[in-house]
Amino acid sequence: MKNLLMIALFLVSAIALGQRTTKLSQDGISMKGNTLTMSENPPTWPGCKGSRTQRGNCFNQNLAKHVVKGFKFPPGHKRGTKVTVAFVIDKTGKAVVKKVTGGNKALQDEVKRQITSLPQMEPGHIGGTPKEIQYTMPFTF
Repeated sequence: MKNLLMIALFLVSAIALGQRTTKLSQDGISMKGNTLTMSENPPTWPGCKGSRTQRGNCFNQNLAKHVVKGFKFPPGHKRGTKVTVAFVIDKTGKAVVKKVTGGNKALQDEVKRQITSLPQMEPGHIGGTPKEIQYTMPFTF
């Protein structure tokens, strides 16, 4: 009986200990119980302010304006051509093109030119550390 009581006491204390909440908070990383949470902040376009959602919307709007405003259509492009560009905003806030697909070479080169001419940005952060953030964007011309 004594052994049974000791086993029951051990199990109850182990279960209670397992339910204890541990909080760590360092550079956007927190842990509660068995859950690890890392805060992520996307790159910020110059002049964009507000909440994470507001900055994200501002980034998307400014990116679209930038591409449309300075785009120079190459001769012979076909209307409705879809070009997809994969790029990153690197740890320093610079846009770097990784891959462009669709359309002809001249159209791809113009998309690359527009993306690489993006302004210097505040880099994205994951857990408080600057990280490359990847984007894949389709454009239909």
